[in-house]
Amino acid sequence: MKRFLTQCLHKASRYLRKYLLHGCIVLLFILGILVYNGNYVERFGTAHFDCSRLQEFPQLEYSGLTGDILEDDNAGKLDEFADSLQKRYNSIMELAETYSCPPTQTIAYVCGQDDLCGGVGDRIQGVISTFYLALLTNSLFHIEWSKPLPLQEFIVPNRTGIDWIGAGSTKALGSKIPVFDYGYPDSLQIIEDANSMNFLKSWSRYEHINIHSNQAFWVRLTKNNTWGAQAAKNYQLDQLPPSYLYTIASRLLLSTPSNKLQPYIDEITKQWKDKTAYKIGLHIRTGGEGAWDDPKRVDVSVAVGCFVDEAIAIYNDFAKNHPSPPMPIFFVATDSQHATDLLREQLGKFNYTVYTSHGNITHLDRAQEGNLFDDNVRTYADWFVLHQMDALVITRSGFSETVAAMTLKPTRRYVSGSQCKFTNFADVLSMDDWYPRYTWTDYTELGRIP
Repeated sequence: MKRFLTQCLHKASRYLRKYLLHGCIVLLFILGILVYNGNYVERFGTAHFDCSRLQEFPQLEYSGLTGDILEDDNAGKLDEFADSLQKRYNSIMELAETYSCPPTQTIAYVCGQDDLCGGVGDRIQGVISTFYLALLTNSLFHIEWSKPLPLQEFIVPNRTGIDWIGAGSTKALGSKIPVFDYGYPDSLQIIEDANSMNFLKSWSRYEHINIHSNQAFWVRLTKNNTWGAQAAKNYQLDQLPPSYLYTIASRLLLSTPSNKLQPYIDEITKQWKDKTAYKIGLHIRTGGEGAWDDPKRVDVSVAVGCFVDEAIAIYNDFAKNHPSPPMPIFFVATDSQHATDLLREQLGKFNYTVYTSHGNITHLDRAQEGNLFDDNVRTYADWFVLHQMDALVITRSGFSETVAAMTLKPTRRYVSGSQCKFTNFADVLSMDDWYPRYTWTDYTELGRIP
């Protein structure tokens, strides 16, 4: 009996050691996977993701980007870069949600009913700057553009892009979260802050940041030596020439017209019977005698002739390099019916075909109560049609400058007050600002809206 009990204990001990060893091996294997894949910190009973390393996941490879990539008219490598940037940003947001460590803030571009936001071009510059601020701080990005109508009435997020509607609004987030409104009354202060302010540290106590600005400060953010430059490297923006920062962001966020707007665009473009025609867009922002009250920008009687000569010269340069060049067509967008009529008349003398849109010409900040969609649809339709041009001739206006910067098509910009002098808009794309800005105080003293 004693011998039998001894044998039983020996076998039990052997099996216990065997399975205990196997169990330890399995446990160590599982822990190894957790540590390798997630950088978990030990907590009793729960694995905890170290959110401080969030920006390291995932690492994506970009193909080489150089200043000569635009030999491809479609800027294919820029779209490739934008696609990779978008995937990385979305992946970081998804990882944050998966491991319950959401971004510190939601950062929103805001243009509310009581705000003075400027026109389409001004607002879009604010949107792009705000996007880079959200991107570089690993924050959720949102657009709350509601004046005079929500932006998504006219422009929607790309199907596979970044959802800037989402749940990022103050209303969706709830009214009790800490909210910080940043920008007005002195929008110019943002430019100075973008140079050196550590937004991560300064805004750490807020959950939601509203940005009220139409400033172009995205380049400054990526050069900010307190945090921005390193954050830009995390997205490999240091590989991208600064002049293309606007291009990739605008293509990600603002290149898709809404289903409601698309028929108005088609109504214009379906008139082009020759689909191979060389398309030249002309945009004159007259001011003064235009459709809204603001300072006069150009002398229409002089500028129209200059624009016609420049547009024809652009076509002639194109034709020299093509044995059988297609005929040109011209699309005209202005804030002045008088300027439109003069351009049509002068181009008609050369038997050139000129197209325009129809309807009200309305500045977004001056929209009156009534049928707001009909009053504003022409503005957005013209903006999208200009994107389809092969070349542009423009005045100093954010409306057409944002088109030129997104499409990177050859663009000549009229020098106001000159005798038919034009410059290449590409020469100013890499600047921190495309044009001089005024402070909010300046506008108040002048008694006009930017």
